[in-house]
Amino acid sequence: MCRIVKTVAALALTCAYTIADTTCNGAAASCGFFLGGSKDKVPVFDICSPPSQGFTGAIKSRDGKPLGNVNSDGPAMYLTKSGNFKPLTTLNDNLSATQFRPYSSKVDLKLSGSKKVKVDGAKIGHENFQQKSKPDVKGRCIKVPLSNWQVLDPATGEVRKNVQASDAWQATSCVVFKISNAKCARSLRGADVDA
Repeated sequence: MCRIVKTVAALALTCAYTIADTTCNGAAASCGFFLGGSKDKVPVFDICSPPSQGFTGAIKSRDGKPLGNVNSDGPAMYLTKSGNFKPLTTLNDNLSATQFRPYSSKVDLKLSGSKKVKVDGAKIGHENFQQKSKPDVKGRCIKVPLSNWQVLDPATGEVRKNVQASDAWQATSCVVFKISNAKCARSLRGADVDA
């Protein structure tokens, strides 16, 4: 009888875990990386910033290892209502596979001796939106797979090793965030930047 109860409890836990993973929060928790100070929650960002520069906090590793440059081969994905991630290109042909990806950026690193230095790191940014495709990503949960990254020496901030995401790590080599529904401000010319 005890064995049956344990089996049912394990099955219930497995089902609960599977359901949790189909949410934006579950997907973010399953990634080995997070953005800025959002380790335990899904960060929400607007996409009003110019293209080709980071608009999020720095990409950080959940294991605490300091990171340098980070790259993604894509495809950036969105969470569907059925709980699956699909490439952004299936949402709108005008979105690219790397619509959201890491961009190099100077970030602060606190060295093991409590000294802070600026190092080459990465933040998520977006490519230019084509043909009014920006509204299609608003309010969406976005997942960006990471293909490789630099691990920095915590004492010096110098590159210790370059890591390539292997097949075993592919499922957890990612960051997840949400896009807000906020409307972008109008430019000085009066044209809506959000167009």
